[in-house]
Amino acid sequence: MGKDQINILIGSDIKYAPYYGVMLTSLFENNKESQFDIYLLTDNSWTKKATKKFEKLCANHNSRFFMRVIDDETMKVCPLNPHNHISRSTYYRLMAATLLPDTIDKILYLDGDMVVRGEIRDLWNYDLHGKAIAGVADSLHYDDETYSRLGFDKKYGYFNAGVELINLKYWREKQVSRLAISFIESHQDNLPLMDQDTINAVLADVKAFLPICYNFQTMYLTKYFSKNFTPAFMEDVLANSKHPVIIHYNGGIKPWHWRYYGLPYQKEWDAAYKASPWHHARIQRPWGKHLKNLVKRATNKQSYLNDCREQYIMEVLHL
Repeated sequence: MGKDQINILIGSDIKYAPYYGVMLTSLFENNKESQFDIYLLTDNSWTKKATKKFEKLCANHNSRFFMRVIDDETMKVCPLNPHNHISRSTYYRLMAATLLPDTIDKILYLDGDMVVRGEIRDLWNYDLHGKAIAGVADSLHYDDETYSRLGFDKKYGYFNAGVELINLKYWREKQVSRLAISFIESHQDNLPLMDQDTINAVLADVKAFLPICYNFQTMYLTKYFSKNFTPAFMEDVLANSKHPVIIHYNGGIKPWHWRYYGLPYQKEWDAAYKASPWHHARIQRPWGKHLKNLVKRATNKQSYLNDCREQYIMEVLHL
């Protein structure tokens, strides 16, 4: 029986390259029965050194690496949110149908702030049934204001853009990239979640929803969001919290930041980091910015852990 051939899409500038490397390492290590074609959409910041490193990583796992550079002018219309950590590269996936080979009818997009802990074969083989895209419900999916702001009915739901199974054939036929840019142009001041808002609105009635194990967001475990979940959704969260296939660290604090110390699934990210070709690189944990947390951790580890964990439903993970 031959190995599965899976197309993976990533979008990154050079600053996020190490974290995508960690994510891909976890993908390869936990999907040894599959082969991957990795397609990177990036900008002019990308370096030859980074390309060689990604090519080697892919080759070592019997996979291939392809790159497409996007002109900055193409995405200049896309607004940035000054209140979050997301760069303009998050919009690059919107251009996938126009930049990738026409021979590719389907691709799986994965964010860089993730680790893959299990096989994604079933995810890849999910039947889109003529849908344009499939994703997992966002931690903010319950919020009425989101739907009124974006102008579509709540019955269609709102997914998180970290994992997207994209029907490229549909996108080409319906010119989704053009529709997305047009939507962005007419909603410049009303897209706090940027490309995620855009694609949810543009494809409101032609999207499907995947099991939450394929994009288990750490924000599911915060009191701020979970208090608004329906009992059924909360039960789903609890059931999937022990063994999610893909963990998504979707908050502003990432596992490579000092402030993430002791928070959910830190060990899983650290293990992928150590197994990656980037294990010798310095993790982005700036001393000055988080000095107070470092001192607290050094002087009273348990107090620090309790403070960190206060907003999370830690009993779910028995940490």
